This record gives sequence, C-alpha cells and structure tokens, in this order.
Amino acid sequence: MSIRFIAFTINAPDAHAPEEWSKLYGKPQYELGVWSIVFSTVCQILYIPALRVFYRERKLTSYKIMLFVALADVGALSCFGTLFGYTMIRGMVFCSDWKLAWFVGSGEVFCWIVSSCNCILLVVNRICELTGRSHLFQGRPSTLYIAATIVYGLFESLFTRPPVPNSTHQFCAFNAFIPGHAAEEYPNRPNMYHDTFLATGMPALFIVMCGLFRTNSMIKTANATQALQAKIFTQASFVCFFFGISSAVWVFEEFFYVPPPFFLTAGMVMVQGVHGLPCLIYLALNRQVQKEAWRMIGKGPVAVAKKKEGEMTTPMAVQIRFITEAFAAPEYNCSAHTPEEWTVLFGKPQLLLGIFSIVFSTACQILYLPALRVFYRERRMTCYKFMLVVALADMGGLACFGTLFGVTMLRGTVFCSDPVLAWIVGSGEVFFWIVSSCNCILLVINRMCELTELSWIFQGKTSAFCILFTILYGLAESLFTRPPLPNSTEQFCAFNPFIPGHTPDEYPNRPNMYHDVFLALCLPALFVVMFGIVTAKTGQLIQDASRSTSVQRLQAKIFTQASFVCLFFGASSSVWVFQEFLFVPPPSVLIAGMVMCQAVHGLPCVIYLMLNDAVRKEALRMIGRKPAVKISSKV
Repeated sequence: MSIRFIAFTINAPDAHAPEEWSKLYGKPQYELGVWSIVFSTVCQILYIPALRVFYRERKLTSYKIMLFVALADVGALSCFGTLFGYTMIRGMVFCSDWKLAWFVGSGEVFCWIVSSCNCILLVVNRICELTGRSHLFQGRPSTLYIAATIVYGLFESLFTRPPVPNSTHQFCAFNAFIPGHAAEEYPNRPNMYHDTFLATGMPALFIVMCGLFRTNSMIKTANATQALQAKIFTQASFVCFFFGISSAVWVFEEFFYVPPPFFLTAGMVMVQGVHGLPCLIYLALNRQVQKEAWRMIGKGPVAVAKKKEGEMTTPMAVQIRFITEAFAAPEYNCSAHTPEEWTVLFGKPQLLLGIFSIVFSTACQILYLPALRVFYRERRMTCYKFMLVVALADMGGLACFGTLFGVTMLRGTVFCSDPVLAWIVGSGEVFFWIVSSCNCILLVINRMCELTELSWIFQGKTSAFCILFTILYGLAESLFTRPPLPNSTEQFCAFNPFIPGHTPDEYPNRPNMYHDVFLALCLPALFVVMFGIVTAKTGQLIQDASRSTSVQRLQAKIFTQASFVCLFFGASSSVWVFQEFLFVPPPSVLIAGMVMCQAVHGLPCVIYLMLNDAVRKEALRMIGRKPAVKISSKV
C-alpha cells in the first residue's frame, strides 16, 4: 500500500539488536556525515538575515511566501543535513534506530513539500502580478494557499512511506534494505508524482515568468531592464537546476532503476543544496538581504530609513568600548529622573519571578557542592578540570541571573533605578555565560579527542591555556561590550535599557549575538558527532548480550546528558538571537527564555547527581548516609 498512517507502516524490527543491524549492514561515513552537519549549520546561519527581512516585510505577499520557503528550508537542513549526517557518522541503517530514521525521512518529506509548493506559489504570484491579476493573492487567499501546502505536507509525511537513511548506500531511500524484502514492497507513488511534476513544471513556470517579464519591461531603460532580467534569470536557473536534479534522482530511483552509488550520493548532496543554497542566492541577488547582512555584522548604518536630501545619516552605534565609557554615553543618560522616580514611573515589582529566581539559584548552588568537591579532587584529569571551571562559572551565573536578578524583580527596578547593580547583573552574566559555554564546548571536544585517540592534544599545559583563553574572552566580552540589563516591566534582561527617547538600534551587541548563534547551532552538532563516535566505538566492543545491556545503558546516559544540555543551551541562546536579529518575542517567550538561561546554569548539577556515580556517592557521604570511601575517577 502506498497510503496509510505512518504508525501502521513502520514497526520496530526484532530480527537483530539495533547494534547488530549497524554492525552487519551499516558502514560509518565520516566524510559525508561531517560535510552534512557543517554545510547545514553554515547555511542556517546565513539564512538569518533573509529571515529577518522576510518577517519584517511579511505584509507583502511575495515576502510572506518567501518566509515560509525559508523556514521550510531551515527545517529540512536539520533533517537531511544535521540528523542525516549524524546517521552517517554512526553507520546506521533503518533498523539501527527506526524512530530516528522515521523522523529524518518524514521531517524531510514535510519540509520538502512545503518548500517546493510555496516556491511554485511564489512563481505563480509573480506571474499574476505581471498579468494584472495580483488580486488573486491579496488578503486571505495567500494565507489559505500557504495553509493548503502545510496540510498537504502533513498528509504526505504522515500517510506515505518516508525515505529512510542508509549509511552503506549514503542515501535516503524508500527501500529500508531489510534482508528478505524487495524494493517493490516500499512504494511511494504520491511523492514520486509530486517530484515528477516539480522536475517538469517548475522550469516551465520560470520560463513563462521570464517571458512575461521581458514583454512587460520593454518600456523601461534597456540597461536597467537587462540587469534586472539577468538577476531573475540567474535565480531561476539556480533554483531550477537544483530542484530538477534532486527531483530526478528520486524519480529515477523509484520508477526506473537504482543509479550508481556516486550518483545517489551526488543526489543527496543536491537535495541539501536545494534547501541550503537559496540563502546564498538571497545574499547575492536580494539587495534588502544584503543590506541586512551588512548591518548585522556592524558594517552598515543602524537606521534603515533612506537618507533624505540635506539630512545626515544616523551614525553607527559604537559596539566595542570600555564599560565605563559606554555607560557615560548619551544613550545611557538617566538624569531625567531620580532613581526612585524611575522605579515608580517605569518599573513594576514581579514577586513570582523574583522569588522563583532566588529560590531556584540558591537550591542549585547547594546541589553543586558535591560536584565541586569531586571535580576539584580529580582536577588532574583534563575532563574534570573543564567540568570544574564549568561548574564554577555556572554558580557565578546563578548569582547574577538568579539571585541578583531576583532582587531586581522584587524591587521592581529598571536600569536607571540602580545602574551599578544592573551593570553587575549584566556584565557578570556575560562573563560567566561565555566561560561556561566555551568550556562546555572544550569538554565535548576533549571527549571526542579521547575517543579518537587524540587525547594528547589536551595533555599538559594545553588545557590550562585553553581555559585561560576562555576567561580572557569572557572578560573582553563583559568589559568591552554592552551588557544585558534587567527590566522588571519586561521581566527580562535586554541590551536595550528602555530609556524614553532612545531606540533599540542604539544598543547593539553583535559580538555576543554571534557567540549565541554559534552556540545554538554548533554545540548540538558537536554532541551529535560525539554520540556518533561513542556509538561507533562501543559497537565494536559488543560481543555478548550481557555486555550489550551495559553498553546501551552507557549510551543512554551520554545521550540523555547531551539532550538536556543542548536543549537548554539552544533554547536560551535562541531567545537572545531572535530578540536581537529577528523580532522581539511575546512577553511569555521572553520570560521562558530567562528561565531557560537560569536552567542552563542550574540544572547541570541535577544531571551530575543523576548520571555521575562519583558525584552521587559524594552527595550521600556529605549528608551522612554512607561512610567516607575513595571516590572512583570514572565520569
């Protein structure tokens, strides 16, 4: 059957254990895995200026459709980029982890359908504008068309067979390659008909659009028309090429024959290119996206408005200068009112958030004590040395974004109510955030080096120099960039102090934002690579069922720790990135992001107590439940 609900299509295999499936039928593909993760991460970063422009101009129908195309492409890069790369590094087949394989395949089908259908809608919308029928997309019709593509994508992903990753073939195929079953048992005709229409219909629509544009632009200046036609034709050529090639691979593989392995791998890279390379096309051909990208890296004017005749352009706000000089600048002038008046006029006591912040940070700091004792005692080991610095930075972060932030919420203060306290909260958190996150990345890289027999890289003074560098980097960020300042009305710490008469564009902090973007995208990717290496290494050690159980428990602990850390780091970083680069989220999202930031510093102590035997034994010994014993040096 080609159409039935996914739950009735995919079932857990029972012929072999998951590790046996990988060992018997899989093959780790490190080159393709690393390429997929790196390519998808880079493209997701480059999509940020385009997403910001499309969201800001979403009242225009064309930008509304382009926003959904870009969002679908970013989602597809996560499925057929990051997660697919993870399966290649692990050497997985479908039966190694059928749930992950389903998530990769169905997620890509959904994003592929939404992206391609909205791309067709975009071309049809341009054709309607050129033929005087733009009313067909004005108002609610465009929203209904987009909603129809989402429903269509959900149907395809939930009621048809997904393409599942296979490390041996370095490809995602509808055939699960389970011995004893033929390829004819895994049909997906609806998806193939969609790809056939896409491979043939998309070029035809672009040809029609270019022909109409050439006809309608004859009254314009020849040079300007030729330049604009060249941009449209170039964009059409790139999009059609990647959509056509990647669609053709799926059509040939299902309808005709299985192409050679190199052709399959090239087709997989083409699919990634379909979702990833449009960000480069936007940067190369869309002037608004270009200006937004330059503005985000500090090379353009803060003001977006066009310069009028005889009017001075708004100068670029200074981003890097010593903190005392920054607070002495006009944009931080608090002389309009006394501190008490600032609190009364612009503040609002937040008892619930304030009490939660103080209680949560205090409890976590107490729970960190057994971990600190273990990490300090075993600090000769490189991993414990990094974990000690991370734990100390997290305790400092809890003091700033927990206890002191809670005090400001209880008092209902804003920046001008107490600038010194606000500076301590903001700059202190920036320092501890940088040190904690950088040493967390170093810890992951250190584990990867140990697993790949490259542990000598961190031996001796190298680890101490790395830690020293993170401390200096944290000091530079906290002392020479604008800190996030607490505001009781917003219940959040923002770079904007919300002083009347000033705009958010006067308070940029691009260095911190670039750090958060890198953290939100690269830390999960590093954990994916590390877990893939752990799985590949431990798979070689499994020889009997008893050892298989212990190995599965070890992998589960590592994966659980990685999932929690990545979730909180990614969520808290994303709030800051969205608030600065894209748009100001609703108040509930800001508060949730603030709590997530506190959780990044606080919840690792709970993870240590749950997953680290040495820390757990130390905690029991500290409360007198067990006599003092020699603590194992195992992590």
